[in-house]
Formats: sequence, structure tokens, C-alpha cells
Amino acid sequence: MAEPGVPFVIPRGRGIRVYSPEVVHLASWTPVLEDLTPHGLRHGHQVWMDDLDLSEALKVERMGHKIRDIRGVYKHVSPQAREALRAGLQELWKASLRERAALCPHSPVPLLDAMLEPYRRTAREDFWRKNVANNVRALSG
Repeated sequence: MAEPGVPFVIPRGRGIRVYSPEVVHLASWTPVLEDLTPHGLRHGHQVWMDDLDLSEALKVERMGHKIRDIRGVYKHVSPQAREALRAGLQELWKASLRERAALCPHSPVPLLDAMLEPYRRTAREDFWRKNVANNVRALSG
């Protein structure tokens, strides 16, 4: 198990494949937020669904809960609600890739690097344009 401050030692022994940096890409990240847990991620997902103004029935179903009173008998999730969820989450995902590309256009993780490729130029331009505009407003204000 990886420990902060402890150098990485390549695993060796019977049944362990030989590590090759050309084949296996190692990456490590520091925590995004201290003490973030999977349960905390559920709270974030709930906030996203609230922000997307999705139906209560869809949010309850998505979180794995049940509507226990009479409303649960009459509320159902429509295909249009599921499409609104899919489209909303897709837009949030694209926005996160744009923001990530603006911070750093490449990643040592090949999969993420490939996902960032369409956003490299536009994200950096948007980032600088927005920050320059904000700084100009602040200086002239």
C-alpha cells in the first residue's frame, strides 16, 4: 500500500509481473479534499442533481432510496427525466475536462490525456480570456 512520504518500491516476487514504465503507467494524486469519502461523493452527486433541477423521483431512485409515503405510489421516472440526467451529467463532465485542461493540458495517465486532447487549446484560451477580463475589470473598477 502506498504511503505519503515513502518512496515507491517496485513489487517483486512470484506471480508479480515485471514493472515496465512503457507498459504500466504509474500515477499518484494527493487528495482533492482532506477526509473525502465515498459517502461524501454521494452528497456531491445529490447537489449536482439538485442543480440540474431533476425530478424528486429520479433523485431518490438514483441515490438508492424509496419514497415511502403515498407519493411513492404515484411518482415514476420517465425516459425524459433519465435523458435530462444523462445530458446534465455529461455537460458537467465536459466542463470538468475543460477546467482540467486549462490548469494543465496534459496528464501522465494515458486515458485522461486522451480525454483532455479535444479541450487543450480552447480551454487554455478560455481560461486566459476569462482571467484577463476579470483582472481588467478589477483594475478599472
